[in-house]
Amino acid sequence: MRLPGKGLKNVDGVGKGNSLQAQVGGRGRKTVRSRKDQGKRGKSFLVFPLILLGAGLFTIWYWGVPRWQEFREEPIVRDAFVPGENMIVALGEGIALPMIWLDSGTFTMGSPLEEQGRWSDEGPQTRVRITRGFWIGKYPVTQEQWEAVMGNNPSRFTDRGPQAPVDYVSWEEAMRFGRILTNRYQSEERLPEGYIFTLPSEAQWEYACRAGTQTRFNTGDNIWNLEQAGWYRANSRGRTHPVGLKKPNEWGLYDMHGNVREWTRSWLGRYPGGVVSDFTGPAGGLLRVNRGGSWSITGQFCRSAYRHGNKPSFRYNNLGFRLALIPAF
Repeated sequence: MRLPGKGLKNVDGVGKGNSLQAQVGGRGRKTVRSRKDQGKRGKSFLVFPLILLGAGLFTIWYWGVPRWQEFREEPIVRDAFVPGENMIVALGEGIALPMIWLDSGTFTMGSPLEEQGRWSDEGPQTRVRITRGFWIGKYPVTQEQWEAVMGNNPSRFTDRGPQAPVDYVSWEEAMRFGRILTNRYQSEERLPEGYIFTLPSEAQWEYACRAGTQTRFNTGDNIWNLEQAGWYRANSRGRTHPVGLKKPNEWGLYDMHGNVREWTRSWLGRYPGGVVSDFTGPAGGLLRVNRGGSWSITGQFCRSAYRHGNKPSFRYNNLGFRLALIPAF
């Protein structure tokens, strides 16, 4: 005999139990899903920092390593100049002037009779021995470097920026630039004995320009070879250009052809011919030699052997210089 009440109670209890279990089970599944969603969101938050980290590491690898290698390859600022090593001259305020060491050697100065564009004062060809190594500027002296030493900027092309070569400089002013640096470094006992900052002799300049070549330009004989190495009338657009934009010669020197003419220390005179050592030119004269051609003249006047003379006080907007650290003569 069944008791209806109990049966109903049992039925209701079972129903309620099942309903409760369903509710609990429902809440449980919801809670589990919520935790899974939170886990997914947590992982998604980690993805963005990982992407940033990866991008940063790639940037360091792609850009930083090459730049570090370039930095390592640059000459190092030292307390004294060491023969045989490229060096940097510290000019103050973070401005530096890199210099390339050139070993002693022998070369043929001047041009052969058959060279296209040759002038008669480029001979007779003379075999010159450079008996002592020396340093010469990697680039012509720039406006920034000049201003750091001299406190002014005489250039007519100031709009070309601080890395453009200084122009409108006389021979006398260029020599003063060297004397200031010599006095500064000698007082600090940082120069090799007997060496001074000054202009290179005409022979030292041509030796540096040729870098072992005997062609019209240090890049070859054809006028199109000049396009690779220098700024001249055909490509300069009537102005100077920042140094170092063209191809260097085999010894790592830039702008030896074109951009600005470069003063040398020598007086203009006839070559002796034959074989000589450390040729410096005549003992006196009226004109000082400048070399290399410039932005304003045609390619034939940018040849390695071409020479030009001006009075020591002469200035022009195509005339600058390259610093040298050489044995005094």
